[in-house]
Amino acid sequence: MKRWAAREYGIDESGIVRPFYPGGDYERYDYPKGCVVLDNPPFSKLKTIIKFYDEREIDYFLFAPTLTILSTIANTGAAGIVSAIKVKYENGATVNTSFVSNMEPALVRSAPVLRNEIKRAQREQKGRKTPEKRPDGQRYEYPEEVLRSMDLEAYSKAQIDFRVPREDGVIIWRLDEQRAAGKELFGRGVLLSQKGHKARVAADTRLREARKVIRWELSERERKIIDEMSRKGGEAEES
Repeated sequence: MKRWAAREYGIDESGIVRPFYPGGDYERYDYPKGCVVLDNPPFSKLKTIIKFYDEREIDYFLFAPTLTILSTIANTGAAGIVSAIKVKYENGATVNTSFVSNMEPALVRSAPVLRNEIKRAQREQKGRKTPEKRPDGQRYEYPEEVLRSMDLEAYSKAQIDFRVPREDGVIIWRLDEQRAAGKELFGRGVLLSQKGHKARVAADTRLREARKVIRWELSERERKIIDEMSRKGGEAEES
């Protein structure tokens, strides 16, 4: 992760600091000028930590849970880098993990290369692949203009580099239609501009190709059969 971030954002690795350690206090840590915080902070305080660094103009690249990454970066200077990789932490918890950073110019993005490098490191250290299971539960379908963290996860897994510039997306926590039903977007979503939607449609096309999904279409002959059935059905109703 450190190597990828250093390449992507031109970080001088000698300036990297890690203030999150047992017994440490990130608020009282002595941050050298021009340093970059590259660490795994407590997720329960992540939004507060991001705002702390934003206010002090300290650069950071931090671990974050994938499912709530949009909620985490909402109303902050952070971007969401969705690598969506299963990470087992020292406390035994396995979390679908991505990253947040104020060095990323996009609002949100996939990160297939970063995902590949982390998975390779995991295989080298553990000698096995990490499981990739989706949580069970009720599923909702959303308009293509609404991008979710799981969509970015799918792009990363399919090796699709997809980014939403800040001017082409706004983070929302529910659609107007959900308001009456008392529902909301779990983890929030990104409402895309027309340009962002067009880019997403292209990414989804690539995703179907990567998944080797074949879409069969009706022929002109079959469409004529449908039209004929519809015409006869209409005549029967009139009579």
